[in-house]
Amino acid sequence: MEGAKKALKYALGLLNRKDYTGYQLRNKLKEKGFDDDVIDETLNYLKEKNLINDERFAENYVYFRLQRGYGTVRIAFELKQKGVDDDIIERAIRDADEREAAKKVLSKHYTETGGAKERLKAINLLKRRGFKYDTINELFDEGVWYENV
Repeated sequence: MEGAKKALKYALGLLNRKDYTGYQLRNKLKEKGFDDDVIDETLNYLKEKNLINDERFAENYVYFRLQRGYGTVRIAFELKQKGVDDDIIERAIRDADEREAAKKVLSKHYTETGGAKERLKAINLLKRRGFKYDTINELFDEGVWYENV
């Protein structure tokens, strides 16, 4: 029982600083040397109290990463690395406005339109940032490159 209290105290200390997925918190507790039974008990308690919630984590993560200029492909990859289930990731990015985020990136990095070389640089930037190919193609096909830059 003493180990469970220590694990809970440690987990609450971590959660006090930032939000974690269940997977991340499990790894943190393992690194600290807690037994699997104690970790399971701690995580179940935190889930019951809604102190860890992967869906909430994913929704917040998608929102903030889009604001920082990253696309849903990259965001989904990052969430997968953090141990979030595929169905939760899919729901979290379903309503994301990737198009607006891509427009912001273009307007921030390119102040004037250029030729084919500048266009290729802009496309590659959006690809590196993890935007879907469909979104990139739509923006350039519709002339957004010329409107916002």
